[in-house]
Amino acid sequence: MAKDRLRDLADELKEKFGRGEIKDMEELADQWVNRTEKILKEEVSKKYHDIVALWQPRDKDGNLRLDTKVAGEKWVTEEITIPANVKILLFKNDSENERAPVFNLVWTRS
Repeated sequence: MAKDRLRDLADELKEKFGRGEIKDMEELADQWVNRTEKILKEEVSKKYHDIVALWQPRDKDGNLRLDTKVAGEKWVTEEITIPANVKILLFKNDSENERAPVFNLVWTRS
């Protein structure tokens, strides 16, 4: 997600500034603007935007719940923003990995 990429960029630029690889605040600002613009252009041009991955429901002991109508679940720990006038899609994940999510929820403008 863009937010994670921007956080990583901020951390990277702070480290470079601290090591003296970036000489002054003007150079820091220039790099931030250029790299942020690139990240945002990439995010806007993406066809699918992740919302959340969903796993098979489990009980409080961690056992799979087979007696439920719920197909997938996940606790969301951050606020999620979905723009208006978009299509929401649910992709089924056919992975044989038991720890993989069973669904991926995304949004798209197309």
